[in-house]
Amino acid sequence: MSRLSVLLLALLPGLLPAQQTLIPRYRAAELGDPAAQVEVGQYYVSQAHATSLARNLTEARDWYDRAAKQGYPVGMLRLAELHLRDEPEVRDPAEAFRWMDRLYETNHPESGCNAALARFYADGVPARDGRVAVAADPRKAYYHIILQQAAGSLPHDLGLLRADLRKRLSSADVKDVEDRAFRWVEDHNKPALRPDAELAAGEGSAKGSKQPDKDRKATTTDEPIDTSDKALALALKHQQESARQVTPLGKQQRYVLPGPARDKK
Repeated sequence: MSRLSVLLLALLPGLLPAQQTLIPRYRAAELGDPAAQVEVGQYYVSQAHATSLARNLTEARDWYDRAAKQGYPVGMLRLAELHLRDEPEVRDPAEAFRWMDRLYETNHPESGCNAALARFYADGVPARDGRVAVAADPRKAYYHIILQQAAGSLPHDLGLLRADLRKRLSSADVKDVEDRAFRWVEDHNKPALRPDAELAAGEGSAKGSKQPDKDRKATTTDEPIDTSDKALALALKHQQESARQVTPLGKQQRYVLPGPARDKK
């Protein structure tokens, strides 16, 4: 192989255009699909890990924000998580708190929002300017710990925090918070009930459809059965009349009653 060929092979990767990685579902995201918007946001987060460019994180934030503002739970969660990162371009604990609180309000405990809110209320939430955005509140921290526990899992650090809060709070506060958490779980897990007006209307129609006993037709009787000759003869006559049938006469397509008239020509 000549020196020129070796040189061309060495320079070839730099001469070829860089391979373009297509952003997944970008078109659907542009059209407003929140699930696609989350996927595009995740693409930019992965690019941030690969390139360390802060611009990728701000792009991810914008896409997550678009999905979150449509009420998409995954978008809210991803946006809150992004605001808790250490990079100053996207870090905003107050915004993270706001979206976690939105997940709680819209009843998405599977997102882990209660665990996050418990930590927020335990330590307080600072704003970007250094002020306090949300003050620490042990009662609310304990409340969200109970809700997180009701969701089926409690991280180890929250278990320790729960024990500490039970010592710090009075027994009356503990009972009140636990009662509030119980009512919240009950209210958000009961099946939907019909409105009271509809129930009342249903009961009214049911009551209106009832008839007094005197208007009902009796289906049974306690009276003795008449077995006299006259009654038996009348019953036999009724049976014979019921047995009479209309029968066709061949191709004439005429119908006559059975009896002496049928034998006439």
